[in-house]
Amino acid sequence: MHRVDPRVKKNNDGLLVLADLLRNIALEPQSYADDAVLLETLKDQKRTAALEYEFKLDGKKRATHKMSINTLKSYADRLLDDGFEGFERLRIGAYDAIIAYKKREDEPNRRTKTGLAKTVGTLEEQLEAQRKVNFILLQAVSAAMHGIKTVRNGDKSALRKKHADDAMERIRAILSLNPHPFEQPVDNVVNIDKFRGHNDNE
Repeated sequence: MHRVDPRVKKNNDGLLVLADLLRNIALEPQSYADDAVLLETLKDQKRTAALEYEFKLDGKKRATHKMSINTLKSYADRLLDDGFEGFERLRIGAYDAIIAYKKREDEPNRRTKTGLAKTVGTLEEQLEAQRKVNFILLQAVSAAMHGIKTVRNGDKSALRKKHADDAMERIRAILSLNPHPFEQPVDNVVNIDKFRGHNDNE
């Protein structure tokens, strides 16, 4: 049996935990908004790569570990569906989510009418919820694209089936993070022609 180099395993695990942290920050910025050091770290690629941070996800304690930016790039390209470019989107998305949350919290309260305040508050909550849904759906699309490429490149029927099943399971797991009714795929595919703004005469 081939033995995995401990350093490779450590970097594999470290990269995936760091990506999970960034996703969690984007989804729950309020849990990280008071950490000024973390916010400053997320501004920079190298400091993010070197981040050593403990957090809880799904009730389990997780921890990132320090690595160089070159190591991070190499493992991101190898392990993430959209490579280092996708990792950068996660980093920037996490930073922007905290900034947006802090801006909302620090904004002077100029609303004087209770009804208006409640309406605006409700709309802000709905916008935040939709942003989370969109973020998770983007992750599902990335996973689907990676799964399609893997199945396409498979040279055995049984292996292609396994890759397809694995990809579907991963997509379902990602979608399950969404609130109802966005937590599972639908069986019927909607005709999107009516949503296009094309000219019928073309």
